[in-house]
Amino acid sequence: MRFFQMEYGVIPLQITVDKGSETGGMYAFQKALSVLEGAWSPPDQRFTYPYPCSRVYTLRGYGVTYAPDVDLEAHPCFVALTSTHNIPIEGLWHWFREHSGRNIFYHLTRGQNEGLFNPNVDIHVKLFNWIFPDIVQSKLDKFRNYWNKHHIRNQKSKNMPSGASPMQFLRHPEKYGGQRMGVGIPQNVIQALRETLPTSHEEAFRWVDAGFENAAATVWESLGKPPKDLGSAWHVFGQMVPLLMNMGL
Repeated sequence: MRFFQMEYGVIPLQITVDKGSETGGMYAFQKALSVLEGAWSPPDQRFTYPYPCSRVYTLRGYGVTYAPDVDLEAHPCFVALTSTHNIPIEGLWHWFREHSGRNIFYHLTRGQNEGLFNPNVDIHVKLFNWIFPDIVQSKLDKFRNYWNKHHIRNQKSKNMPSGASPMQFLRHPEKYGGQRMGVGIPQNVIQALRETLPTSHEEAFRWVDAGFENAAATVWESLGKPPKDLGSAWHVFGQMVPLLMNMGL
């Protein structure tokens, strides 16, 4: 949602997920943005996720809809399917695995397989979490860019568009028999919704505490800032571990 709003100023008309409890917040936000509009004001609105979830999301109410012409009965803003029916995203994992997933898995597990990493040693776990998330994220970003720009061959017998890339379909749907279905949402509304979350964006993407973050950065810089990528990560890990241990962490 945040990505679409920042890139295009809209949110999707519909979000499709599996029935995992971790999507409860997505349901509440999408529901709120689909049926409500205006400045934050009471009374509170409670959106209860219709599948197993650990919490009920409470959002402050709005007035009228951002998408007044959309029939939410015919076009629900949020659809939860079983994994076996959520074919597009589940199928995408196959392509990611073939593109780079196997290689990532090999390198992530190589440290333990070769005796470099011990999950029972606290510094090992923290340093792993300091080094590898950024590497994996860069691989995910690279795959996303590849997938969004890869060419889909012409398939005249199919209902879905073909003959171009997913990014072209998204940016120019009219050229391929589609129409723009995004719902315009102001940035301040997205930000206000984010502030209802118990965990900030920064905290959610922090893998180690601030003290270890500073210590690891200092040690890495003392080594001359060696590159951290899949091929070199475990070498950097091996160089940093004794130095961090000498710091008494």
